[in-house]
Amino acid sequence: MSDDPPPSPVATRAIRVRMTPLTPREHRVREGRRRALGDPEAAAERVVVGTSEEGATVAVLGTSERRATLSVASDAVVPLPDGLAPAVAAATLDPLLEALAVVGALGRLRRSTVLVTDGATALGRLLVACAARGGARVTAVLPAASPGPATAAALREAGAEEIVDARHTPYAVLPQFDVVLTEVDEPGPLHEHHPLHQALAATRRRGTLVPLGAPAPEDAAAKRVRVLPTPPAPTAADLRRAVDALAAGLVDPLPPRVFPVADRTAAHAALAADGERRGAVVLAWA
Repeated sequence: MSDDPPPSPVATRAIRVRMTPLTPREHRVREGRRRALGDPEAAAERVVVGTSEEGATVAVLGTSERRATLSVASDAVVPLPDGLAPAVAAATLDPLLEALAVVGALGRLRRSTVLVTDGATALGRLLVACAARGGARVTAVLPAASPGPATAAALREAGAEEIVDARHTPYAVLPQFDVVLTEVDEPGPLHEHHPLHQALAATRRRGTLVPLGAPAPEDAAAKRVRVLPTPPAPTAADLRRAVDALAAGLVDPLPPRVFPVADRTAAHAALAADGERRGAVVLAWA
């Protein structure tokens, strides 16, 4: 028998769920598209905003698919700063975690040219902001179904040097970029107009392609393009960094659209009607 002492029990805290984001990824999983792209399980952890036993507003990582209370390790609970509305935190922190992870994995970006292929989504806007803060020269694409001039203004404020309107400017006439960041949600084989094919075409030889949510295109190796894999699942330390970045004003918060948790159908309909743009749909639990 081992003489080693048994491991100490992990201290936990009960968190009452108040707000959770309904992400475009969850919406695509519901429609069956995301599984076609080989995405992880639908119940991946996301940011949950809630109230601690002491009454403080906090953020944690969890699934909370049908639970109004979560039991979370004490050291994984991140207090939210005063003045940050729970709905805004829930809308912004989830895509911000992914944007920070992607830009951090890219390393030095100063003076690199970066293309964000869909600046109209919540993640796209935050990718623009994080890459620009890293010193990149960022171009953002507004797709044909984009929300309009307000989104272009928000992207410029986030740091985009150029805005490309996909209705008038085809990918074929764009210059090639050092780094291309693309959210891919179209299953099926690649074809000339497939978003992933277009993103690869916009990546310079020996550049870097980040196909979020999709496997690497087979012809990337022929172009000697480095394909950055989807970042690993975030940790509590990552969540703290995201909260600090938001509290310090390093990125602008996203405006939430709030639906009662009992009305998930309407929340999904809002994402679908909006072409999954912005992505800042939040479910309110209380």
